[in-house]
Amino acid sequence: MKPNAFSRRRFLQFAAVAGGALAISAVSRVARAEETPPALRARAIALLESTLSVDIHSHAGGILSRGLKTFNVGAQMKQGRVSAICLSLVSDSPVLGHTTTKIYAGRQPKPGELHAHMLERMDLADRLIKQYDMAR
Repeated sequence: MKPNAFSRRRFLQFAAVAGGALAISAVSRVARAEETPPALRARAIALLESTLSVDIHSHAGGILSRGLKTFNVGAQMKQGRVSAICLSLVSDSPVLGHTTTKIYAGRQPKPGELHAHMLERMDLADRLIKQYDMAR
């Protein structure tokens, strides 16, 4: 079998990770929702506090925005009981276009443009990490 072939085992691994992420997300929403009955909220919080939860693809803190519209990522993580996040930086966002259903390459990048943009995004990530007293 080719190393990149999609197998039943790979599907099950993906399904387990996706299912776990969805479950943690749902439990986190229940734990934060004001209208959640207190007993259910307490159970959701207890589950989240006893579980290591990691956002493996996060654009938190305004990391995608071109401006510096950021929010306190650390406080949001604590509120949602998220232990760690993997910030997903996008190097080609200056050339991307968006519709309601897709993202597409809108133009060719200028020489060095995407490299410069990625360095700026990495600097922003470092500033967020420092500003909100998080570990890298």
